[in-house]
Amino acid sequence: MPISIKYRYIKSGDAIIKKSLESLESELGITPQTPEFYPRLREVSQAVMQRLEREYNLTPNPGDDWNDRINHIRYHVLQLCQDQLDLSFPDDFPLRERVYKMQALLIEKADGEFALDLATYEKLYQSTARLLNFDAIYDGYVGAYPTTERFIDTLTRLEREVFKVEIPEPKGLHEGWLKVGTPVNIQDYTEAYKGDRQGTVAHLTEMMQSEVQHNLLKMMYGDRQR
Repeated sequence: MPISIKYRYIKSGDAIIKKSLESLESELGITPQTPEFYPRLREVSQAVMQRLEREYNLTPNPGDDWNDRINHIRYHVLQLCQDQLDLSFPDDFPLRERVYKMQALLIEKADGEFALDLATYEKLYQSTARLLNFDAIYDGYVGAYPTTERFIDTLTRLEREVFKVEIPEPKGLHEGWLKVGTPVNIQDYTEAYKGDRQGTVAHLTEMMQSEVQHNLLKMMYGDRQR
């Protein structure tokens, strides 16, 4: 059953955004050049991206845009984790599923004969957490649809990285809206699954993701029309 969930802040988020930006700017040593929120968000994002590149000894290629650099960091971190854990996945295997499997293996390796040393364990776990935290982030995510919710969601992700907290403090009261999509009868795909398990699962996953995204956009543009 594809279910889309959209959160809406009950009150204006300006005070929340301002407080979060100021906190991040202070921690990163940034002096804002404008009171406008979006340019300041980009400056904070750039500082975080540069910090990650330094940590992983990555040098952007000439002409790389932000999305190139984000993807380069993501690929490098993913490859580092897979190599350290001696894992490999098909090219089309979803990133989040890879990370969940890596985290499960890390838990297994926390104790026992083949336990990782603490420094390696912490570095790998932090890297997997980063992959999940920035999985859906791309340049223009907020600019394409600058809602309060997208802005605060991005700031929350940046706070997780900068302040090394798994669950930042709640930003304010918000309500959740749900839209239920068209049900899918899995039994209809039994024969296809018998012939191609991985391909059938990938097809169903893509179909469900597409429906969830479509309904999210309908809710978002419905907000805009109101």
